[in-house]
Formats: sequence, C-alpha cells, structure tokens
Amino acid sequence: MVLTREVFKLVEPEGKVSHLVHCPTTSNLAWVEGGKHVFLGKADNNSCQTIATLPQENDVSLLIFHEQQLVVGNEIEGLIFYDLSGVFSAQLKIDAGVVRCISWGHDIVLLDGLGQLQLVGPKLECSSLSTRYNLEDIVDVIVASDRIYVALQDGSVHSFDQESILWSRPMRGTIGERITGMGLTHKEDFFLTREGHALVAGEEEAIEFELWSNNDLIARSDLSMRLLTYCKEPRGALLGFDNGEVHRLQTDGTMELVLETQHPIFSIVHSGDNIAASSWFFIHGTDGNGNAWKVEHQGMALWLNIDEKLQHLFFAGDDQNDFTEPEPIGCIDLRGDPHELDSSELSIWFTSTLQDSVLTAEELYHGDDADVLELLTESERDSMNSQSSHSNDLEMLLDAMGDVGASKRDEHLDDSPEDEQLLETLNNPSESMLMEQEEDDLFEALSSTNDEVLKPQASAGDDQRLSADEDGTCIVLLNGNGTFDPHEQVKSWSWIEESGREIATTPQVRLKLPLGVHSFELRVVDEQGGWTSDRLTITIFQGSTS
Repeated sequence: MVLTREVFKLVEPEGKVSHLVHCPTTSNLAWVEGGKHVFLGKADNNSCQTIATLPQENDVSLLIFHEQQLVVGNEIEGLIFYDLSGVFSAQLKIDAGVVRCISWGHDIVLLDGLGQLQLVGPKLECSSLSTRYNLEDIVDVIVASDRIYVALQDGSVHSFDQESILWSRPMRGTIGERITGMGLTHKEDFFLTREGHALVAGEEEAIEFELWSNNDLIARSDLSMRLLTYCKEPRGALLGFDNGEVHRLQTDGTMELVLETQHPIFSIVHSGDNIAASSWFFIHGTDGNGNAWKVEHQGMALWLNIDEKLQHLFFAGDDQNDFTEPEPIGCIDLRGDPHELDSSELSIWFTSTLQDSVLTAEELYHGDDADVLELLTESERDSMNSQSSHSNDLEMLLDAMGDVGASKRDEHLDDSPEDEQLLETLNNPSESMLMEQEEDDLFEALSSTNDEVLKPQASAGDDQRLSADEDGTCIVLLNGNGTFDPHEQVKSWSWIEESGREIATTPQVRLKLPLGVHSFELRVVDEQGGWTSDRLTITIFQGSTS
C-alpha cells in the first residue's frame, strides 16, 4: 500500500502534450498538442473548459502568460500574442527564433537562438542587452525583481539592470569551467552550480555549489549530484537533483533532504506545506505532516503547475514514444489528507473508461424501435417504417398460408395412405441412405488436412548494456521482430514493464530510460489464442561502454 491523493483527468488531448502553463491570477491554462496546436482553457474544480484553439505554422518552443496575454514562441516566427479569449493581438518577429522568454515586470526578457539577450517593452519595442553590455553566447538567464542574471559560454556570470552591470562573479579556475545551474531563493539570494576540471586540487571532476547574497559569497560546497531544477520556497528554495533527491536550501547555504525518489527530478512546485516533484512516471509529494505520497502518470510529467485558489496541481508530459497514444493532462487535489491505495491501482485514473451498462434480454429485445427512430433522419425513418409494414404484411401472408397448408395436409393425411408411407420413409431413412451419408463423411474426412497449429515463439531480443547521455538518460529500442510464427498469424503484441503495466502494442517501441536496470516482457498472441512470452534486461549506466 502507498499513500496517494485524489487525481483525475483534466484534458484528454488528441496529440502529444509538449507544454503546459498556468496563469495564477485568472486560473487560465494553456497547452500545446502535437507541437503546433495551442489550446487556451479555463480550469474550474475538476474540469477545464476550452476557450480557444490556436493552430500554429511552426513547432511551439515556449508558452508564457504575461500581462493578461498568452505569448506563444517558436524558433522561426518569434513571438505571437493573444488575449485571454484567444484573439490574436500582435506579433514580434525575432530573426534567430526564441529559446527562452521570461516576464520581468511589464517587460519580457528574451533569449534568442544565437545566444543574444533582448528586452521587449510593453509596446513591443525591442532592444539588445547583449549589445549594450557586450555579452556574447549567453547559455542561461534568470530574473530577480530588480536585476537579470546571465551565464555565458565561457563560464562567467553577470548581473545587471537596464542601466548598468551590477556584479560579475570572480572566475574560479582557468580551464573547463562551466555553469550548469542558476537560481534564486525566496529572498532573491543568488545560487549556482558549476563543474569541470581544475576547480579543486588534483585532476578529478568537481561539482561545486555557491550561494551569494548582496554580491557576497555566503557558502561554497562540493556536490555529488547535478542540479536540474528549482523553485522558490518561503524558507529558501527547493532544489531537484539528478539522483532523484529534493533538498531545501536554507539561508545559510546548508541543505536539508525533504524528498527522495529513484529517478532525476524534472520539476518542483510547492503550495503552503505541500511539496511536489515529478520524477520518471510519477509525481512524488509530501504534506505538512511529513506524509510522503505519489501519483502515477502515463507519461513523464515534465510540467507541474499549482493553482493556489483551487489547491489543484496540474501536470502533463508524454512518454517520449511515438508509437503510443497521447497522455492526458492530469489534476491532483491537494485538499485533505493523502489516502492509502494499492500500488497496482495508481494507474486507474488514466486507464479506466466509462463502462457500458449491462442490458437484460428483455431490454435488448424489447421490440420497441422508438429509440432507434430518434437517431435516424426523416427519410431513413420513412424507409424503416415502410420495411416494417412490408415485413408485417409478409408475416400475415405466411401465417395464412401456414393455416391453409395445415388444413390441406390434414385432409390428405386422412384420405391418402400413400402420404402416410412417404412421411414414415422421411422420418426413418433406409439403410442405403445411411450408407451414402457415411461414405460422404468418409470422403470429406480423407480430403481434409489435419495440420498442427504451432504457437508463435516470442523474441524480445538480447539483453542490452548502454551508456547514458549527459542528462542521465538513454534512448533504447525494444525490438520484437525476431519473433517466429510459421503460420504468420500473430494477432497482437504487448510490451510489459517490470511493474506489470503495458507500454506498447507494436513489434517495436522506442523508450527513454534513466540510469539503472530495467526489465521488459514481450507477449505475442496468434489468431487461435495461443501465446508465448520472452524477457530482456536493459542496463543504463553512466560512462563509456569501453
């Protein structure tokens, strides 16, 4: 048994969801399906009403709500602005495309595809901050209330406002320095992580964490994990790492473990005493009483959003598999206490469907066509009524003929002994007739074949050992094409993960797996119902395969 919370489907999309954002002041939601279809909706209790559908010509790279507008960005056309009813209001062309877009008061801070930082004003006037401060190849940007922080490709970090550069972090080390993460605490103290060679004595790689306040270094410490995401929190900030841990950063730079999962953290949010973090196919959380709970998702929940007024957590993400159906946008009710549930039932909310009501024989064959007629057009109803009339006339004619035939038969049976003999012969066939029937059965049996139907032999392929990419994941291919069936009658394919959940129904499936050992089972069924299965193990590890 595990602790979980009430969860329900908010939206059942027609395409894979690639973005999900929430407007905290209006409870509006916006999401992208299939890469190019933007949807604007209004969340209310356990439902979401779609306000507008906004098809785009190019794949969407970002969504944000800014100044009561929805801003859609892509790497070809720049920014497109809509009001909260979905009406187009403006477009800002950005030649290099848009990679990152952040609200900063009434302005927008924009990072383009060339690593240039631009400031967009309320009237869409655009100025280059990179040119103003001679900043090239910006790789990351965050904003505080009064300043902007940027990390450059060369490892340098600067903060500035619209007037001047306010602070530049002293470089530490001369080779290989790289800024891998930046963030702000609730009090807007600045922190970062960096890694590379020659940062500490010796030649080993190092990951260091730094906390700065008012341009002064508060703490520096070594880390054994990489920072992936963060969010501000009243006591400092919540940090999510690639080892599946969430830590609370205190004002003095110390860290406290508050949540532990088995996979890298995608996103973190909090509301009051509730903390939630997405990891692999689960959303993990803790409440104010220290109770740990989790909710399973059909995809990897990359986007988490909290509505403070409704106390609802919205989440979305896909399974990164092109061969499966779209995954739903879910909603978790944060009100009340978590409840116990068997771990095998965590997927019920996204796998359950509406059940058809069971009809009795009387209801099924009641003979009343009124319900059917309501679904037909006028011409179809006339045709059906005409057919029904002809059917009734035919039934009356057959009944009449049956009555006449019966009376005639009775008359002939009474008067003709030859008829009685004929009926007796038909009811009691002669020996010769039986022998002819037996010969026919024998010839039919001899002419028929009696081939043995063999079951298909499932083949999931050989076990695999693969090296992970820099983000700690690896794309793998599950290939069941080695399955052998001499009759070529395989009817269905089913790939099952180690938890027992079906992940695909095709011979091949691509998956993105994290570090660790993963087991999968392939089951194949033929048209006669015969089936076999095969297993394989995939090990994803950090480092080279050599």
